[in-house]
Amino acid sequence: MNVDKAFAKVLKHHYEGEDVAVVGYYEDIKVLFERIVTLKDICIKNINLHEPDWEGYIDPFTLTYDADGQVWCEKSVYDNGNVGACEGYVLVDKFIDEPKRWGIEGCSTIKIV
Repeated sequence: MNVDKAFAKVLKHHYEGEDVAVVGYYEDIKVLFERIVTLKDICIKNINLHEPDWEGYIDPFTLTYDADGQVWCEKSVYDNGNVGACEGYVLVDKFIDEPKRWGIEGCSTIKIV
């Protein structure tokens, strides 16, 4: 994932009043989260972001920055194997297998970055 490009798209769509979700791997999501938390008027709701070595979780994470400034991060794949759905504008890491399956329901746009 091009993190700079993804961050620019996150900001653009957030400031246009859209919810934005990014589905990507740990290292990229960590950098995006670090950038978002430096912005004004955010509210951190929930962060579930662990290094892959810690829990053995190697699947993608979903970082959401909604139109109200709320930020949360969670595993994209639940313990039961189901994939979490995203809403609004969704960016998906180009290195993820089957990128179209991430967040199909309720999305306005899915963009591969």
